Amino acid sequence: MNQIQMQSTVAQRYEDPALIFVHIPKAAGSTLNHILESQYALGESYATCSTPRHPEGDLNRFEALSEAQLARIRLLNGHMGYGLHRYLPRPAVYVTFLREPVERVISHYSFERTLPASPVYAYLQNGEMNLKEYVRYYAEAAEMDNLQTRMIAGNWHKRGFGPCTPEMLEQARRNLKEEFAVVGLAEQFDASYLLLKRYFGWRSVPFRWRNKTRKRLQRDQLSAAELEYIRQHNRFDLELYTYAQQLFEERVRRQGPSFPLELAWFRTQNHLYGQYWKARSYSVRARIRNIFGTSAA
Repeated sequence: MNQIQMQSTVAQRYEDPALIFVHIPKAAGSTLNHILESQYALGESYATCSTPRHPEGDLNRFEALSEAQLARIRLLNGHMGYGLHRYLPRPAVYVTFLREPVERVISHYSFERTLPASPVYAYLQNGEMNLKEYVRYYAEAAEMDNLQTRMIAGNWHKRGFGPCTPEMLEQARRNLKEEFAVVGLAEQFDASYLLLKRYFGWRSVPFRWRNKTRKRLQRDQLSAAELEYIRQHNRFDLELYTYAQQLFEERVRRQGPSFPLELAWFRTQNHLYGQYWKARSYSVRARIRNIFGTSAA
């Protein structure tokens, strides 16, 4: 192959942009990661946090990749802020899912109460750290200080310290509108997934929920003071989420009259898929009980 042919081949290959998924913690990202990774070959993806496909995924490892390794990436997913497209030689498009901020904080708190590896697990278990103390503790590390705004604005990895600002909120709004091909909502997961499917021309992939928090604290179990405390620490996220809802609803309206029909059909298919796996799981447990006795259940 001569030099002109090589340049032409490279140009054609890079017309296919890389997909960057900004995975906001506890915003249905683990489920979406599974769907995304099913659309790409193993050698074409890289994760900046641990996933089943990339258990050693790490943001610092990503930054140390060679040019040849970066050139192979067509899917980059994980906990990261906007801006990593600058590392990739091919063009890139962003997608993300946001979640109602109070619900995201409650889910994060509930998850860490079940996670022995968490640095605050012991304090949550013995009662030394309640919800307000948990929020205050992580706000100092930015995890509970408008995390969604920070990540979408690009104020995340190596961000330094300091509170979230109105300027970050404005940057996050601009990025969502101008840089993100699809802005999904965790609460509207099926519809958000179909927006992705239509935008990228993917095949349909039924899914099961991943990394759902068990024994999750419910909003109505919290006092008015606790809820207000969460809102105070996530006031920019609340504004950003409202804006994301507007972008999402406008994108859905533009899909035309066939979209609700496709959504209903997809939900039916996915329900049947979930029932199949539920029955299969029950069958496996029954066989184990038959072999080892009821005490093994």
